[in-house]
Amino acid sequence: MRLHTSSALGSVARLSGLGIHQADLLEELRLVSAQRIVRKLCPNCQGSSNSCKTCHGKSYLGRIAVHEVLPMSPQLRQAFDHLDNVETIKSCARSMGYRTLHEEAQRLIDQGLTDLKEVQRVLGSSCDLMTNLAES
Repeated sequence: MRLHTSSALGSVARLSGLGIHQADLLEELRLVSAQRIVRKLCPNCQGSSNSCKTCHGKSYLGRIAVHEVLPMSPQLRQAFDHLDNVETIKSCARSMGYRTLHEEAQRLIDQGLTDLKEVQRVLGSSCDLMTNLAES
């Protein structure tokens, strides 16, 4: 099923909002994923040359996915089922290795695969990125 939300965590609330009974949803849901596609920096010029023959001066060559994956565990189902606040749910998810789209995008920036300008284009302004990283 495809659902348009801003995060994997938000998908559970969105499905509940569509009229799916939360108990049924939590029983059947196995994994929720959110993704965005960002352009990859050119491996030849790393975006620093207007005369690069590899990317024809465009700075980017190819694309890479930014993933946010939320596997449903018994602990996470219980947190959702008890309608814990979002921070409790996020903390439970983090204990299982959950990372937000913004954190994954930052990892790609740190690896030199994309840049902040591209992440801002896809996920929002640098203020949004830095705010989400600080909140995470």
